[in-house]
Formats: sequence, C-alpha cells, structure tokens
Amino acid sequence: MVKNKQGMMMKAMVIVIIVLVLVLLYFFVARPGMDTFVMNKQIEGVNFAYADLVTAVQTQGYFALPLGENQTLILVPYVPPEAPAGVQA
Repeated sequence: MVKNKQGMMMKAMVIVIIVLVLVLLYFFVARPGMDTFVMNKQIEGVNFAYADLVTAVQTQGYFALPLGENQTLILVPYVPPEAPAGVQA
C-alpha cells in the first residue's frame, strides 16, 4: 500500500513538473515569438495604409478620410511656398 502511494505521488510530481516546464516554455519561447509576429504584421499593415493614402493623394490630388458621422478629413499634397528672392530661410 505504501509503495502504491509513493508511485502515485511520483507520477503526480512528474506531471506537475511537466506542466510547469510547459508554462515556462510558453512564456519565454512561444509568447515572445507570437508577440513579435503580431507586431511585425501590425507595422506592415500601417505601412500598407500609408502607401495607399500617399498613392491616392498623388493620383487624385486629394483623399477624403471620414472620421465620424459628420466629419471628414481632406488630405492634399503640401507644396511649400517659395521664398522671395533675397530672403534666406
């Protein structure tokens, strides 16, 4: 009977150790890898959005971006004014 309890206790301890090792692997290996992947995809999405906006502004001359029910942001290319002759910037 005592050997049976010791065997069960050893099996339970091995299972607990395996679970703890798997949790540590998740937090130190798998999760940082997934977080890096997600962050890279978010950056890629932002870059695609910027590229689409710039392309739309360049081809159409403007881009209307709705911000709410009654608001729209109009994006147009900015052309800085030329300084008059004799004035230095």
